Amino acid sequence: RANVDLMAFSLLGSTFVAGVIIGARQGWPVWTLVLLMIGGATTLAALFLGGANWAVRWVLDWLPVRARAALEGIAGTEMTYRRLTQAAAVFGLSWALYVIGWSILAKVFPSFAHVDFIALSAYYSIASIIGIVSAVTPAGLGVREGAFVILTSGVVAPEEVAFFAVFGRLWLMMIELLLFVTGVLLLRKEGGAE
Repeated sequence: RANVDLMAFSLLGSTFVAGVIIGARQGWPVWTLVLLMIGGATTLAALFLGGANWAVRWVLDWLPVRARAALEGIAGTEMTYRRLTQAAAVFGLSWALYVIGWSILAKVFPSFAHVDFIALSAYYSIASIIGIVSAVTPAGLGVREGAFVILTSGVVAPEEVAFFAVFGRLWLMMIELLLFVTGVLLLRKEGGAE
């Protein structure tokens, strides 16, 4: 259940953060941004301090008896205030690093210096959420990129968006490959030590 909670926290939290960033970049009124931040924080706290248990129980009611019995324990677990605070801190730090990473792209690709990379980071996050939620292709392959192009139409030139959609996918694949190789090497080292 912890992994499901953290995944849901990340998806919902990213939706709210991306919405605030996009709103700020597009000049939404400050009261709208504040309302979105308060609403996001309240929603996340309510869901993860026990509010999600009713949804889990509702899903369990629809499952066959044997599956329900096997999964019943996850409906009773709750995140504590301390865990929620820790998750929020890690989440905030990861978003800060994410936005900084996107901002550095202006330095790496000087020909794209006119592009608002902070806004692109928010649009890419929403596109990633759409890709994760879609069950059409593995890892949202193509869905994320298509959503990114659609979301940013009118904000950035189409050829620039297409470049960063493909660049983003390749970059994430390299990171995943690096994490996989690191994990395999650590497991081998751990297995050899026994």
